[in-house]
Amino acid sequence: MVFNDELLFLHVPKTAGMAVSEALTRSLRAPVYYAVQAGHEGDLAGREGVRVVTGRRHQNLATVDAWFEAQDLPHRVARFRRVLVMVRNPYAMEVSRYHYLRKGHPWDSGRAQELALAGDFPAFVAASRWWFDFRDYYTVDGFVPDNLLVVRQEALGSSIALGCADCFAAPFRAEAVNTTQRHDYHDYLTRDLEPLVYRKYQWVFDKGYYAREVFSA
Repeated sequence: MVFNDELLFLHVPKTAGMAVSEALTRSLRAPVYYAVQAGHEGDLAGREGVRVVTGRRHQNLATVDAWFEAQDLPHRVARFRRVLVMVRNPYAMEVSRYHYLRKGHPWDSGRAQELALAGDFPAFVAASRWWFDFRDYYTVDGFVPDNLLVVRQEALGSSIALGCADCFAAPFRAEAVNTTQRHDYHDYLTRDLEPLVYRKYQWVFDKGYYAREVFSA
């Protein structure tokens, strides 16, 4: 999570959040706050104008105001000029998460990682679950905030540069960079698996961010 007095960026997992966070710390007016778990600060900890605060990297709209209050910070969702959230093609997101969890990082331990490490993608799709509800990143008490900007990952550079231009002190430049090897989801999804992905990401599909696709057997 990255924020200053004007813009709040909420990092939805597997949506190029690290690349966006990096770019925002260079573009936003200081001071820029970077909330992350202790020990995961990376190079941003020493960057001029960036203040690292201990917190969850993946705060959402349902939890972030309580976190601000607990940190004794004056920021609130309704006070930001812009709240930025990414969204990603659910089919690509499911495949990306599968391969990411196969890296076996100890901090990702759990049932989803066990399924991924077993190497059975259909079983992973059928039985793995996210630890959050997607709508919590895009709504507050069921409503979309007026200051929310939702950007598709595949167009993040131009969409953020234009949609948040009034919040930047320096040009925003970022691309969807992910350390997980890229895989074409068409090589993984089938006619039988598609309904399972739909149910897992139903809110994203039903809100019209992405259309459902038809896959071969």
